[in-house]
Amino acid sequence: ERDRLLREALQKSRQLRHRSRSKWRRILSDSLTAGEGWFVFLIVGFFTGLLAGMIQVSREWAFDLKFGYCSEGGFWNSRKECC
Repeated sequence: ERDRLLREALQKSRQLRHRSRSKWRRILSDSLTAGEGWFVFLIVGFFTGLLAGMIQVSREWAFDLKFGYCSEGGFWNSRKECC
């Protein structure tokens, strides 16, 4: 009983705050709330792609090490890039 009353009071409070905002602010707030899932999806996808790219570059660099590395340009350059 007490939980139900508390939930109802919180819901009324949210509704009053929501109504007191201007129309444009309410539309912006609703849009941001609706887009939160897509925003998280976008960020996770971006970082997944970034990680995949880093793994690909690291794999190529490690594979090129068997042919030697460039002593003048730095260890990260393969002999193919240096010479």
